[in-house]
Amino acid sequence: MMSEMIFQKPAMLWLLPSVGLLLLIYRVRVARRKKDIRAFGEDAAWRGLEHHSMEWWRLLLLVGACALVILALARPAANPHPRMLQREGRDVVFLLDVSKSMLAEDRLPNRLQSAKTSIAECVSELDDHRLGLVVFAGSSSIACPLTEDKDFFLNSLDRVGPDTVAHGGTRVGDALLKVCDKLFSDSAQGYKDIVLLTDGGEQGENLDYALEVVNEKQVKLIAIGLGDASAGARIPQVGEQSDYMTYKGQEVWSKLDVVQLRNMVKQADRGAFLAVGTRQMKLGDIYQRISDQEGKQQLAEESVIDYDELYQWLIALAFILLVVMILMPHSMTRRTKKNWLTAAVLMLAGLPDAQAAGVEGGDAAYARGDFQQALEIYQSAATSSAAARLWYKKGNAEYRLELYESAQQSFAEALGRQPGSGLIRDITYNLGNTYYRLSGKAEDSYTALSLVSESVRMYRRVLLQNPQDRDAAMNMELAKIERHKLQQKIQKEEQRRAELKQALEDLKTAIEKAAAAQAKTLKLTDAHLIDDQAEQNWEQTMQKEEQEIISLTEKAVELVDATSKKFFDGIPAEASPLRASRDHLNQAEEFESAAEAYLIHNPHAAHVEEGLALENLHAALDALPSDPDDAEQQAEDGEAGDEEGEGEEGDEEGEEGDQESEGDSEAQSDSEPADANQMNLESMELPPPNDTPEDVIRKNATMQEARQAQGAKKKGNPVEKDW
Repeated sequence: MMSEMIFQKPAMLWLLPSVGLLLLIYRVRVARRKKDIRAFGEDAAWRGLEHHSMEWWRLLLLVGACALVILALARPAANPHPRMLQREGRDVVFLLDVSKSMLAEDRLPNRLQSAKTSIAECVSELDDHRLGLVVFAGSSSIACPLTEDKDFFLNSLDRVGPDTVAHGGTRVGDALLKVCDKLFSDSAQGYKDIVLLTDGGEQGENLDYALEVVNEKQVKLIAIGLGDASAGARIPQVGEQSDYMTYKGQEVWSKLDVVQLRNMVKQADRGAFLAVGTRQMKLGDIYQRISDQEGKQQLAEESVIDYDELYQWLIALAFILLVVMILMPHSMTRRTKKNWLTAAVLMLAGLPDAQAAGVEGGDAAYARGDFQQALEIYQSAATSSAAARLWYKKGNAEYRLELYESAQQSFAEALGRQPGSGLIRDITYNLGNTYYRLSGKAEDSYTALSLVSESVRMYRRVLLQNPQDRDAAMNMELAKIERHKLQQKIQKEEQRRAELKQALEDLKTAIEKAAAAQAKTLKLTDAHLIDDQAEQNWEQTMQKEEQEIISLTEKAVELVDATSKKFFDGIPAEASPLRASRDHLNQAEEFESAAEAYLIHNPHAAHVEEGLALENLHAALDALPSDPDDAEQQAEDGEAGDEEGEGEEGDEEGEEGDQESEGDSEAQSDSEPADANQMNLESMELPPPNDTPEDVIRKNATMQEARQAQGAKKKGNPVEKDW
């Protein structure tokens, strides 16, 4: 049974009225012929001829054939059936080195601008890929999250430069980690590419770990080396005494580090390296040649409705009518007039039933504001063969119920079912609204930016169809404003991350100084105990050392407090990611003060206190967040846990408080509480240590080596050579 017939090119139906011109031309021709016959006095003969003429039948056959041809040109189709379309592509992130060495002019106009131009040309040749941009030097920043909007990507690419990142240097490892953690966190493994454009050089502390993550996520790493590898080039600078960068009085010459980049790529399971040097390159051709060997992931799947084409039957019928017309004589002697109304059937054959039966109950529920009932009715009718308008109505109901993810899927489904031009506008416009709403519910700024960019892209589609669409133009401007806000927010977040990273590095350095000084003092005390001879001025020297350690620890505590206040001010103290380090520093400070007090009268006790202080300093180091992301995550987890536990803790406070007060009163009746710093340890017998001083020193050295090995996962300090 044929149902829901459509015309895929309905504009061709406007040619149907032209068929009427044939009838008009024939009537004029017949009228002139009658006039000529009457002029010669042959009117009776003409009436007899007209009575037996077949011209009208021939004309109707011709008109019918022309009408069928026009209907065939409109491409009628029927019997809809679903078919899945898959749009395939890859996730491509361009990792661009924006360090100062990229300003060298051995590539015109310089390495950086040449790389940006090559990226722009490559992007213009890529279809059905999601594109992202991360820039790096001493730190890294996401300039553009994964998006299909090429205009947004190119706009982001145009704005990047050496000032985009906080520090100089070439920390490729940190940048690779950011790409994998932030941009490749949700996408399928094995369909991701990183195109690295750099001149090489210092590569950071995390490179080995970053390459492990790259291999784990099955990322294709394509490294493009830029710059002269032999002579190199000077780095221009503006506003300085010298026109070119200098280091220790000598001009800096930057060369392409081919060996370093090649060794890095060798560690990648799926790596490719091309040393372009100073030659011209077609990055698009390079990427296509390499990526053609890889598969593609399904970026989007849409269900579309296919129809059975009917034009061939109309063409065949029109051909038959023309053959009959050609074979039909112009007149017949034994024919009577026929009723020509049957000819209209040929002209109207194949016209579609343009309107399918609507879901009236759902429309009525939607009109009165009962969107839930409307959605239930639309859902029950939204089968695989349902028309685009039904999916559009379903999406509208879901949008009203703030089910934005479902609404986005319904609108996308409606677009895939070949709606009419007017309905395409409404679906695309509502899809833009839905993306905008989804951006407001995104978990992070990067996802929100990607969604609001999709919203802008939908509104732009509407305006391409009708530039006078004021609603779409207004909404696109609002979405652009929101996109700009998100870009600024991400920039601020990146700046905050860079500042937090620097603060953590400074804090780590401060604690390491205190720990190194404490380890030195512990070693001196241990040597004094082993030698068992009082050196001249030993007590004064050691007290000075202990005071220096206490001062360093106090500075570390102050730095912890300043960092907490600046970055975690709104978070409860017990939820702060620096709380554990702060507690260990406080304990270390107490042990250091005790060691200073016992140093002269009881060196053995001082030795124990120094060991405990060193352990707490090491514990404070270990408790520091490994990077800004770790710190932010700890803060979020701690704050969430604090909010969840508030109610339960409040309910139990009464009973626990009563029990604790009884216990406290008993303890105070036995003895008065004493400050540990004021206790006289000379009157106490300390348990002998289980380890010799040599064992303590050896263990401390082992712990230090382990911490240094673990440091590969932590952020490094700014490099001295920041180009």
